[in-house]
This record gives sequence, C-alpha cells and structure tokens, in this order.
Amino acid sequence: MHIENQSVAVLCCSGVGKNYWQGAQQVQVLRELALEIRAGEMIGIMGASGSGKSTLLNLLGGLDRPDTGRIELLGRDLAALSDRELALARNRHLGFVYQFHHLLGEFSAIENAAMPLLIAGLGRREAFRRATALLAAVGLAGRLQHRPAQLSGGERQRVAVARALANRPDCVFMDEPTGNLDRGSADQVVALLLDLNRELGISFVVVSHDERVAGRMQRVLMLEDGRLLETSLSDASRHDPGRHDPGRHEAGNRRLMASYPLLIGWRFFRAGSGNRLVSFVSLLAVAGLVLGVALMIVVLAVMNGFDREMRTRILGLVPHVQLSRDGGIADWQTLAPRLLEDSAILGATPFVRLGGMANFHGRVVPVELLGASATAGSRYAALGPLTQEDGLLLSRRIAERLGAKEGDALTLFVAGSDSGGRGAMPVARAFRVTGIFATHTTLDNALVVTRLETAAALAGLDGRVQGLQLELVDPFAARAMAYRLLEKLPAGYRFTDWLQTHGNLYQAINMSRSLVGMLVFAVIAVAVFNVVALLVMTVVEKRPAIAILKTQGATRGGIIGVFITQGSLIGLLGVGLGVLLGCLGALVLGDAVNWLENLLDFRFLNVAVYPIDYIPTDLRAGDVLAVALVALGLNFLAALYPAWRAAAVPPAQVLRYE
Repeated sequence: MHIENQSVAVLCCSGVGKNYWQGAQQVQVLRELALEIRAGEMIGIMGASGSGKSTLLNLLGGLDRPDTGRIELLGRDLAALSDRELALARNRHLGFVYQFHHLLGEFSAIENAAMPLLIAGLGRREAFRRATALLAAVGLAGRLQHRPAQLSGGERQRVAVARALANRPDCVFMDEPTGNLDRGSADQVVALLLDLNRELGISFVVVSHDERVAGRMQRVLMLEDGRLLETSLSDASRHDPGRHDPGRHEAGNRRLMASYPLLIGWRFFRAGSGNRLVSFVSLLAVAGLVLGVALMIVVLAVMNGFDREMRTRILGLVPHVQLSRDGGIADWQTLAPRLLEDSAILGATPFVRLGGMANFHGRVVPVELLGASATAGSRYAALGPLTQEDGLLLSRRIAERLGAKEGDALTLFVAGSDSGGRGAMPVARAFRVTGIFATHTTLDNALVVTRLETAAALAGLDGRVQGLQLELVDPFAARAMAYRLLEKLPAGYRFTDWLQTHGNLYQAINMSRSLVGMLVFAVIAVAVFNVVALLVMTVVEKRPAIAILKTQGATRGGIIGVFITQGSLIGLLGVGLGVLLGCLGALVLGDAVNWLENLLDFRFLNVAVYPIDYIPTDLRAGDVLAVALVALGLNFLAALYPAWRAAAVPPAQVLRYE
C-alpha cells in the first residue's frame, strides 16, 4: 500500500513537444507528451534508439527547453526559471546518472560524491561525512580515495548513484545506468536503486533498453512516435517507498557556494591534461609568460640602471651649468662664493679647457685637456692626484691608445694664446703621468686632467679662468637656473648646460626605455594569447565535465569562475617564475656580462657608441610589482573569453553526443 506522500507530484509535464533540425529538415522528436512523476515512484522508460528518451530526460531535468508544452517541478514552470534558478533546482531537487558515468577524473570517489553538496554550499567536512556515508551505502567504503581510472565500471556507476543522491533529491534521472555494465554489475545497480527507494522514498526515472531493468520499476512506459504509452505494472510496485517530503530541502535558503569554482579550477590546473597537444600548448603558455615577465623585469632594470648612471656617474662629472666669459673671468675667487649663497647651487669650481694632441713615442692621440682645482670639493679631484705642476691624469682608454702607464713622460700640444694678432700658436708642454682613471663613460674617450694653474698658464690667461662649473641641487632645473644667473651677472657672460651636451643622451635613454618596454609588453601579450589558446582547448576537452557540473547545479557564473581560476593559476605560475627569473637575472646580469667579456676578450658596449662601457642594473620593487600586475591583469582578461565559452556549453547536447 502506498503511503500518503506518494500522492504529491514531483514532476508534471503536459503537451511537451521538441523538434530538431537535421540539415534543412525538421524532425519532431516529442509531441504532445504528458507525464506525471509522483513522490517515491519508480518509472522505467523504454524505446528504440533515437526515439527521444535522452531528450525527454534532458527536458525533465531542465537541461533543455521544450518547443511546446509545460514542465513543472514541484508546481513551478521550468521555462519561467532563470538559469540560476534552474541550477538551484537541479542542485536541490534532481539527480542525474548516465551510462558512461561522467565522473570528474581529477577527483577521488569521495570528492565526486560530495560535489553536489559542495556546490550547494555545505562545508567540506560535512560534505565529506555525508559522501562517505553514501559511498558506504553503495558498497564503496574502502574505495573513497580512488580516482575513477582506478575503479571498475560497476564501481564508477555506484559513485555516480551516490553523487546523484547526495542532496537527497526529489527525483533521480538515470539514462542507461546499466548499459555499460556486465549483467552481474547491472543487477547490483538495480538492486541498489530498489533499496534506496525503499529507504529514502526518492523517485527514480530510469531509461533503459534492457527489459530486465525496466521490468523492476513500478511503472514501465514505452516511448513511441514522440508519445509515452503505459505498458505494464511490475511486481516492484508492491513495496512501499520510504518517507520523503518533496520540496523540503535541508539546505534551506542557502545560496550556491561561491568557492567551488576555486576547488575545481585548482584541480583542473593541477591535474594537467592527458592530451599531448594541450599539454604542449600549456608548456608554451607558461614558458611564454615566464620569459616575457623575466625579460620585462631585466629590461626595466637595465633602463633604470642607465638612468641612475646618467644621474649619478655622468652628471657627477659633467657640470650641470658652465658659466664663461670672453677673455676669461678675473674675479672668479669672489664670484664663486657669491654664487654659492644661492641654496639651489651646491658647488662652483673654476676650470680651463683646451683641445690638444698627446704624443708618446710617436703615438699621437687627440685629447681634451681640463684644468681643474686640486682642492676638496672639486668633482675631478677624486680622479687622481693633482698636486704636481707637470702632473697629468689620463683616462684608461687614452693610456691604452698611447701605450703609456703611470710614471711615463709624454708631450702635450695645445693651442696657446693669440699673440700680436697672428693667431693662436701651438704650445708644447712635457707632462708626467701621475694617475690613470676610468669613469666608464664617454668622458674616457678624450679627457686628460691637470692642475688648474698649469692649464691657465698654457692658455695664457694670467690668473684668470675660462669659467665656473656649477653643481645644482636639481640638475633638471639647469636651464632655468642659468638664465636666472645671467640676469644677475654683468654683460658678456654666457652659459652651457648639461642638457645641451648630454640632453640627447638622456632623451635617448628614456625613449629606449619606452620602446623596449613596449616590445617586451608585446612579448607578454603573445604569451597571454597562448593562455587563451590553452584555455579554449581545455574547454573543448572538459565539455563532458562542464555538462555534468551543470547537472549538479553549477551556475554559469560558477563555470566561468572555474576557468578564470584555472587561467589565473596558470598566470600566477608563469608570472611568479618570471618574477623570480627576472629578479635573479637583473641581479647577476652585470657580473655575467663582465665574465663573458673577459672570456671572449670582447666589449659588448663601446663608449664610442654607448654612454657607458658596462651594463648597469637597478632593480626596483615598484617596477617588479607593476610588471607582475600587468601580466596578471592581461592573463585575467585572456581567461574571460574561454570561460564564457565554457559557460555556454549546452549540457543536453554534450551528454547526448559526447
């Protein structure tokens, strides 16, 4: 005798029709179909292949929509529900079991069985506790941690049954649940369904070609010409189903869990792919991100290094502003302290600059002689001793070209003063090399330094100097400072600033930084495109998994979250490794280049072309963070399209054909 709750209709459909197109021809699969499924009822549906049995189950489960008619789940029209409401209904009120099991291969038996509970928002511990009990009930207590590949066909089907029952649904749809099993396993599955119906009172709708399976149900219907026909009433109707209250769900109003996409996305990422092509594209995507991010960090560090060297080393030797006057400056000793009263000026030192030729044992090299003050505070005093009257400091490059070394004597020819209107006559002066310096900049190409007094005497200035070199607090205010000083000084003064002598170099460094940055950014973009290709291929590979997740109540947003999570994890791996490699490369690049230059006896940077003869690096945390964030942002955007495609996968079509 049936108990009271069996009078409640779980599902009711009337006038249901469904058509498909085969080329230009429309095929009517279901027509004016009517069916009522009551609580605790077990219904078997038989029919020829292609008669529409799977189509009917997909319509009843809300995986597809009918062209005509109405399907109600617990009194609610499925066609009136939103995608999210349909997902919630499937999660709480319906279960699905398919012929080919459709378990998630990346998850263990207990994780597969617990998935609907996790999607429903149940905590992991409680979900696993219930899944353990369900698996024990279907005879798999000792196989909880086994993956689907480690289970037999019958065991996989039992896991699918346990998963379908996880949320105590009102009705479970089973599409050929024994079609892929041997007779012994099939009999065990059918016996299990009958036992569960007795204990739990859950309705079952079983589609099968096997009359032995269908005959064990309470009602057996035949699907012919798109309509259901009553055929028989089996002996199975004599047992009373267990107590089950349709529509009452212990999840209450709890929303679908927001964190299950993280779990599934992480597992998809960790498991990789069994498809060699997908694995190869995955390797390319990660490698591209690693190299792109690493290159970007190294390039920015090198550009920062050039900028730093420009500001500290080159601008530490090149005067920010040079004040000069025709005929020289006689009162420079009083003018310099007066200029230093301005807080924007750090130093004011006299100079004399002459062009000339250095001769050492027949080797002649053009040089630029600079007379500098030997007092502390002179930016040239650090290059070497300027105490001897005939002492001369040579750059290492000039010394190498002459073949001279410290202590050698050489002759310097410079243009002397104009005497009697006959033009400047060359003056020869013997010097002794008192030091050899290396600034590693373009200054090494021609600079030689001697005492200020010696150079002034060679120029015939008689106690005067050519001008004053100014060091400013802000080198980039040199032009404005120079004009301001000219307004205060007597007529006849003129200036030269570093922007005139080295401004093009500084602009070139900044332009190179921008251009190289754009180039490497393009490399990252190409690597991110590989991530798009990888995720699209992954979506194609995971279509059955996506479909089965939708049957368990996964929403479109949840599916999008799964693949955004997977894409983000790929990005985190690639960007993380790229940051490590880039930082390491930036830190060791200078030493590595020096070692390679010594090994090959070759200079990669020649100061005849480049401002310095070494590769400087300046690794900045802000740049590293910016590169990482940009790469991750691009990677996130790249994951949106594949994730959207995944969410659009039609579960009914996939489960029917794949």
